[in-house]
Amino acid sequence: MTQSRDPVEPLLAAARGIEAPASLRARTLTRANEAWNQRAAPDRWRRTWESRPLRLAWAVVTAALVVANLALPLSRKTRPTEAGPVSQREADRELRDLVTLPRLEPSYVGMLGAEHTERPSRERPSSAAQPTKENHS
Repeated sequence: MTQSRDPVEPLLAAARGIEAPASLRARTLTRANEAWNQRAAPDRWRRTWESRPLRLAWAVVTAALVVANLALPLSRKTRPTEAGPVSQREADRELRDLVTLPRLEPSYVGMLGAEHTERPSRERPSSAAQPTKENHS
């Protein structure tokens, strides 16, 4: 009863016998050192910053946006108009319309199933009104 019932144990036991090649460590360290000493390829932002035409285009666009931002608010036509006062009655009606739930339509009740479509009555229904297996198609 001292045997382990772990299903992973046989897999790990089989993997313990595998040895990596002796030269793997040396090759890996050599290639990592070569990669470390190489100059990294320039990314998109560095290429953009080092490109004189792109820097000039960026400067022109930035200047145009600053000028437009300063010039547009000076125009009288762009100022927003203030909203007029709303009467209390209109505000109450709008709030009531937002808060009031719509009435339940009879067509929605049909989605619940046939047994929920009729209102229950106080009288017990007759057996003739009950569907039978012969009447059911």
